[in-house]
Amino acid sequence: MIYIFAALYPELEPVIKEFSLINKGDSVYVGDNIVATVTGVGKVNAAFSVGRTMSVYTPSDDDMAVNIGIAAGSDVGTIFLINSIHDRDTDKYYYPDMLYDLGLAEKALTTVSSVVSTVDDNLYDMEASAIYQTVSKYISPDNMFFVKTVSDAGANKNTKFTPEYVSNLMSSQVEVIKKLLTLDERIYINPINIVDVYSEKLFCSEYMRNELAQLVNFARTLDVDAEALLDDIISNKNIVSRKDGREVLDAFKSRLTS
Repeated sequence: MIYIFAALYPELEPVIKEFSLINKGDSVYVGDNIVATVTGVGKVNAAFSVGRTMSVYTPSDDDMAVNIGIAAGSDVGTIFLINSIHDRDTDKYYYPDMLYDLGLAEKALTTVSSVVSTVDDNLYDMEASAIYQTVSKYISPDNMFFVKTVSDAGANKNTKFTPEYVSNLMSSQVEVIKKLLTLDERIYINPINIVDVYSEKLFCSEYMRNELAQLVNFARTLDVDAEALLDDIISNKNIVSRKDGREVLDAFKSRLTS
């Protein structure tokens, strides 16, 4: 299942039409393998709407969440995958793990409480940090994606924000959702035997076991022999504790993503 969150209806409209999503009330639209929510603008609205959706449509460990929408920035019309989120109000940073390549350029995003008048090399929105915080209670960061299309270069640039303008900008994000749906089908084939064997070898906690399963699935998408790579990493290690297993998992992730 993929959970999609957008602040405004026009941001979500192309996805609703493309996948024939049905309005289930409370600004939630549901279809095959998709639950999409219009959260409203701002961090408070976003946190409330995400929490409500997750409590009604309870996610499983393998589900994904994606925040799509527009953002202020210097490259109007360009789509970016967000690699870090800075909440300006709290000065906290959040980092989606981004194990999967969606073929998009990456940018940092700052979440603000009011519309910015000027921009720099970052992107700016008003919901992402709250969405990250709330979603992370249900879905791990490696299954969270933040995808933004640049709509304007700041409030002083006289951009005409009609629903049609926003919806047209967002049409290209439909392809991103299609990629995520395909990714969802490809990677979550549970490699139960490998996970069972190496969970025991690495003294994995339940959280570590889930992480191992996700990394093994990721290795499959890269056509990497996960078992051979794990054996290579542990060949010269004496693993006698969970701490040792943690080091192996970190090395496994590093080798897969380097």
